[in-house]
Amino acid sequence: MCEAGKSPIIVSAGVKDLYLNEEVSSIAESGAVYFLSFSDESFLHTLMDFTESRWSSEHLGVEDFKTLGFSESQLYRRITDLTGKSPNAFLKEYRLKKAVQLLKKNEANISEVSAMAGFNSPSYFAKCFKDRYCISPSDYVYTRLKYNSLA
Repeated sequence: MCEAGKSPIIVSAGVKDLYLNEEVSSIAESGAVYFLSFSDESFLHTLMDFTESRWSSEHLGVEDFKTLGFSESQLYRRITDLTGKSPNAFLKEYRLKKAVQLLKKNEANISEVSAMAGFNSPSYFAKCFKDRYCISPSDYVYTRLKYNSLA
């Protein structure tokens, strides 16, 4: 859930409750830690489970998130509030992180990874990858192979 959140440290509602007697207000006010409510935590679990089960489908779109039982505006607001990203940006970021994991395994070429990650165009995948990681997928693979062979 930390990868999906808008803060580097996210504390579940249960952990927050354990520390109610402690001085957590100064930590919360610093912005370094984001405390989830039980409903936010439940929503994030549902969102992450749903995304994990369908992320590789190129047909998965934001409209499919409506099956979680929220209206489009509720869904947009909750995802944006909890992740700091729009639903489209959240999905693209999730797919890119999965693509990096696939590229690290070095079991498929870039076009195959693109399709496996749910991108319907290898060129769009390469553009998104470069925008996010400041390196093209082919340079990423080449660099990993080069440094792994030196080790």
